[in-house]
Amino acid sequence: MKEDLNCDEETGLCSPAPLAYQQHGASNTSKGVEVIYIGDPMCSWCWGISKHLFKLRAYQKATQGTFKIVVGGLRPGGGDAWDDKFKGYLRHHWDQVNKTSGQPFGSKLLDRDHFNYDTEPSVSGHSDGTPPF
Repeated sequence: MKEDLNCDEETGLCSPAPLAYQQHGASNTSKGVEVIYIGDPMCSWCWGISKHLFKLRAYQKATQGTFKIVVGGLRPGGGDAWDDKFKGYLRHHWDQVNKTSGQPFGSKLLDRDHFNYDTEPSVSGHSDGTPPF
């Protein structure tokens, strides 16, 4: 809805209005609210925000809400050449996420001579059906 947006007339850029939900009379509590998190277990930013996801999951439990995880493949099928260029891209990206989020990354994977960076197998999660965190 357009009234839920803050739009800059000069640039044409729009963003959600702050606290737009209150404009419609909704409570700002999350009791009983369902949060659905969509991410990929091999996604570096998904790992980078994991501390916040733990907090959100705990908050949802405390407020009688639900927290569901839906996983999807960031690079299903893989297929990227496992060469120095791709390894350098991953190392640089993981370093950026580490610097921003503080989440540690291991780099032993990058020492392998061969690897198919396929995220599709990670979608299946743990064998007992529990979420990855």
